[in-house]
Amino acid sequence: AAVAAVDPARLVGRAMDGDCHGAEQVPDLIAGASRVWMLAVGKAAAAMAHEIERRIGDKLADAIAVIPRAATTERALILKKLKKAATSERALMLERKVRVLGAGHPVPDESSEVAAHAACEMLHGAAADDLVIVALSGGASAMFTWPAEGIPLADKIAVNQAMLKAGASIRELNVVRKHLSAVKGGRLIRHCGGARVLGLIISDVPGNDLATIGSGLTAGDWSSCGDAVAVLKRRNVWGRAPESIRGYLERAVAGETDPTVKCNDPILERVTNVIIGDGEVALEGAARAAAALGYHPDRWIELRG
Repeated sequence: AAVAAVDPARLVGRAMDGDCHGAEQVPDLIAGASRVWMLAVGKAAAAMAHEIERRIGDKLADAIAVIPRAATTERALILKKLKKAATSERALMLERKVRVLGAGHPVPDESSEVAAHAACEMLHGAAADDLVIVALSGGASAMFTWPAEGIPLADKIAVNQAMLKAGASIRELNVVRKHLSAVKGGRLIRHCGGARVLGLIISDVPGNDLATIGSGLTAGDWSSCGDAVAVLKRRNVWGRAPESIRGYLERAVAGETDPTVKCNDPILERVTNVIIGDGEVALEGAARAAAALGYHPDRWIELRG
């Protein structure tokens, strides 16, 4: 019951119907757009992308789903299921609108960078009267990687692995990731051609901090480059970090690099982010099922990170 409550397609459907908290304006955003562009990233990207595609129909201009490379078997099963369910040539054509790209997880690799470049190239085609839907789920940070200028991908991977081994929390990991990125920390919004942006987000982060989920692809960033340096020093990674990393962050602290999108940036006025599912939703599903069986559930969640 808990897993069923956070089924990605179900959550997306509810949001697109305006039937969950914060999603009240979603139907109007979709209806008012000339065209819709879609980017889905994360372990639930395949299911989220299909549901969005099914509902948007002919208004969908282009779409990319970035999934874990290990999920290629799952992708094949999903496509097989969709083709069986398709009742017309038009339905089959709609399925082919979504380009599916595999990417590295939990550690980013070259395929993660390829996916980020492909998605940004697609989004550059959007215009001010369009809507960009960004569907995020767990794993998006690793699977969508574009290092900041002057940082080799190998160096960013090395820092990521060092932080994982040092026991860094997801919050700490993503503070560092977004300040070493050309797309995280809200920077993805700058690739959307001035279009309105709708984030449909399944949270795997305690507290549902938008700037932490997926390293805040569509959210304002409350952290500073100094915070990223502090994390690396606190986890004893700074001294072992590649020179490109230390040099970039030192220049960033000095104000010599392009910053992340801050929470008061006017660009965020054209962004709507909705948490469509999280641990609480799963707990609610389990609690309802337990109550129906005659139990008296005591529901709690331990927040970490």
